[in-house]
Amino acid sequence: MDGLPEQSATRQKLGFISAVACPAIWGVTPVYFHLLVVLGVVESVGHRAFWAAVWMVLCVMPFGFARPVLSIFNNMRTLVLLFIASLLVAVNWSTFLVAISANQLVETSFGYFIYPLMAIALGVVVLKETLSRWSWLAVFLAAAGVLWKAVALGTVPYIALILGASFAVYALLRKQIQIDPIAGMIAEMILLAPFALVYLLWSSYGQSGSGYFFFDGSSYGMMMAISSGFLTALPLVLFHIGNRYLSLTMAGFLFFINPSLQLLLGLMVYGEPFSWGGFAGFILIWAGLIIHLFQPHPKS
Repeated sequence: MDGLPEQSATRQKLGFISAVACPAIWGVTPVYFHLLVVLGVVESVGHRAFWAAVWMVLCVMPFGFARPVLSIFNNMRTLVLLFIASLLVAVNWSTFLVAISANQLVETSFGYFIYPLMAIALGVVVLKETLSRWSWLAVFLAAAGVLWKAVALGTVPYIALILGASFAVYALLRKQIQIDPIAGMIAEMILLAPFALVYLLWSSYGQSGSGYFFFDGSSYGMMMAISSGFLTALPLVLFHIGNRYLSLTMAGFLFFINPSLQLLLGLMVYGEPFSWGGFAGFILIWAGLIIHLFQPHPKS
């Protein structure tokens, strides 16, 4: 594939590093997005989509990805699937930013705890990936933790379910599209960009618009808008590399890094309410992660 190493060992190492770096970045970016949503939630989604495309086209596409991106736009089936994938990303972004604006970081962490379970289940059911007995135990513990947490909330966790389901289906869809993961990411952003740009122009200069393209028109607003694209594009690139070169099961468990960091931020930085009863659910989930990652392997 263009732009990425071909040797099996190199691909696996790159996939593992990317699958760790991606959730680590996502786990701390709520600090940034707390500042962004103050400027406008819907506008933030638009700027994320538009400037992510700009960053990808200008800074990533020239490094060996121009040809595979152009080939994608010559394949209607692939283009349709990528457009569906881009809509799932937009749903995930929007839900996440709405939750951030409502100070629901703990619930967003719950949603991203659910995502790996859904990804693992889809990997087993759809892709026929196999699990060892230890991995099945890990999945059982993690599922029990999610159920415990749902009961502790006392209500249907809509935000968590939308976040988890949208990203799990997105990961499965992208896993099945046999294209360069970075080229596919660039194509997705290009597909979303026109819709984002039209909305931003309408909200800025249309009827009762603010008259400013960059939020409040300040240099701070410009900086936040453009940087939102960079912090959107970078972890998504890493996500697709990890998702491509690792099994959906392994990539799914490594993703637990993201909600773990988000949970800590919600509790220790933003002081969101949290009960010890709910904490028991997270302990079960973390126990599942540890068992899966450090399970004994049969001797050859």
